Amino acid sequence: MLRRISIGVLSAGALLAARPAFAETTDPVKNQIRELQQQIQQQQEMLKKQQEMLDHLVDAEKESQARADKAQAAADTANAQVQAIATADLRPATSPGPTITMSPRNRPGWRSADGRNQIELLSLMQFDFGLNDFHPSSSASVPQKIQSGFNARRMQIGFNATFQEDWHAELAYDFGNSDETIAASGGPTAGFKKALVSYTGFRPFSTRTSIEMGYETPPIFLDEALGSSSGIFLEHPTPDRLATGYASGEGRAVFGLRDYTDRFFGVIMLTGPKAGDNHTAAANQEQVGITGRYTYNFWRSGANLFHLGAGFQRVVQPTFKSGSTFNSLSLSDEAELRVDPTNIISVSFGSAKNPVRSGGTYSAEFAAAYGPFLALGEYYHYDVQRQGLADVSFQGAYGEVTWSLTGERHNYVPSAAGFANLSPANPISLSWGNFGALEVAARYSWVNMNDKFIEGIANSPDAVAGGVQQSLTLGMNWYANNNVKFMLNYIHGFLDRGSLTAPYPETGGSWNEVALRTQFGF
Repeated sequence: MLRRISIGVLSAGALLAARPAFAETTDPVKNQIRELQQQIQQQQEMLKKQQEMLDHLVDAEKESQARADKAQAAADTANAQVQAIATADLRPATSPGPTITMSPRNRPGWRSADGRNQIELLSLMQFDFGLNDFHPSSSASVPQKIQSGFNARRMQIGFNATFQEDWHAELAYDFGNSDETIAASGGPTAGFKKALVSYTGFRPFSTRTSIEMGYETPPIFLDEALGSSSGIFLEHPTPDRLATGYASGEGRAVFGLRDYTDRFFGVIMLTGPKAGDNHTAAANQEQVGITGRYTYNFWRSGANLFHLGAGFQRVVQPTFKSGSTFNSLSLSDEAELRVDPTNIISVSFGSAKNPVRSGGTYSAEFAAAYGPFLALGEYYHYDVQRQGLADVSFQGAYGEVTWSLTGERHNYVPSAAGFANLSPANPISLSWGNFGALEVAARYSWVNMNDKFIEGIANSPDAVAGGVQQSLTLGMNWYANNNVKFMLNYIHGFLDRGSLTAPYPETGGSWNEVALRTQFGF
């Protein structure tokens, strides 16, 4: 028992003695574990930093690659451009196609991509209806009556074209006619009103020069300058129409030079027969003349201006009349309305004994435009030289005024030294309530075709009794838009004409006319 107690005491003592040693044994392990944990944590932080550095390097590599790709693309593009330039002459040339155009007056056309070539279509239709009331002075008067009725005054179609910027061509063919004359074929006459080629590349001065050849209306009179579509009245005044019987007028063969600026206009032309004339020697119709006109705008401020000018025409080769064996000349006109083509005033010169040697006109013109107001007029001096008879001369003039009630202006056209139609500021539109443009106008014309004539007695062979004609025209024009125009005219006129033969009757008359024109053109 004691032995057991002793053993237990010794064991307990041994355990008590061994306890500090056990504690000392476990402390280094903990330290080591802590050291290991610290190392692991440090390694994790190093791995994290390394990962961040790796991510940064990857991003930098991507940016570098993107820059390299962009640089390569730019290099490829530059190389392609260099290659294209190097091989441009080896590939066929290509250019854009033409473009469709539309002028301010709705004239359709085509223009090349470089703008140096262009063609435009044109058309003009005029339909006239007139009521005529004619009172002859006596039973010897010619005519005794003027018909009322309807006339397809003009039915034109054509084009104008520009080639290589400096070459121009114009063509206008009229399927109607101006006087309703019945041709030998049984139908109404028709023909070229314009067939012209011009060159504008010759510019010796700081002006606009045009060399022209073909058929056209020589622009030697103010009232004729822009043609029939731009007239303020239905027809040209009688003094103008008589003057064109010498060496000008619609559809005349021409070769000449035109030069102009915004202020100056000058033209000189050699003229020949009209389009459609018979050119055979037997017809005896070949005629050669020279015409010219010079104008200047002494004052101009915008569309306002004051304009003066002068013109002339001389017959160089007076072979006028078909079928005759002598040179002759006839000057005539209707009653400033062409519904009935009967001549009211008519004077003929020349015979087998006394053929015409020459003849011509001198003219002076003025125009004043201020705002919606326009006034213009011309004076004409006519002369005829006959073999074996004294020279004779005559006079004529007209003046007209127009006022735009809606405020538009007749714009001046430097290339012709004339005035264009009104362009409505508000073309007619029922939905918008627009009316178009409206103007009123008045014209007085006078011509004296008497020379060396005393009424009621036997006159010398030198005398000419063509008569004195006067006309007063009142008009109203409605421009629905740039393409449609309506014209209403009232005309009162009379012709005081005596006779060279006994019993010396009065052969004139008086008349009243009301006429309406419908015009469509582009």
